[in-house]
Amino acid sequence: MQIRILIVDDEKEISELLQHYLALEGYEVNTANSSREALALIESEDYSIVITDIMMPEMNGLELIKRIKTHN
Repeated sequence: MQIRILIVDDEKEISELLQHYLALEGYEVNTANSSREALALIESEDYSIVITDIMMPEMNGLELIKRIKTHN
């Protein structure tokens, strides 16, 4: 089974850098630029790992993790 990773960060350059290096290691990687975008992706896809920034506008990373936990 392929490990799928979701990277959530409001700084696009950081997300793209992480995505690049994780893809080189053979992981399937998606990115979201906001917590709301991440929640939409999680509704439609299954991820093994979510890597999130803590300090983001609208909904911080800790709140995102709480919502993900209640979703599962």
